[in-house]
Amino acid sequence: MAKDSNVGATSPKSKFKFKREKSHVFTILDENKKEVGSVRVKPSSVGWKPAGETQWYRLPIKDFGNLAVHQGFKGEAV
Repeated sequence: MAKDSNVGATSPKSKFKFKREKSHVFTILDENKKEVGSVRVKPSSVGWKPAGETQWYRLPIKDFGNLAVHQGFKGEAV
């Protein structure tokens, strides 16, 4: 029987693997806890889907950044 080269390895990479999310979806609720829509964040884009619809509206992350800077307003410092 051949010995497995990973058996007994002490490197953290050989013991654990973490799956990186491709996107994360946030559900947006109004003050009555009724769903308004969803925001999906990906490394390359940000999307919006109104409640009850299937179509996502996306902006590349660079365009989203420009939109936020030029048409948004400054919030509190983090």
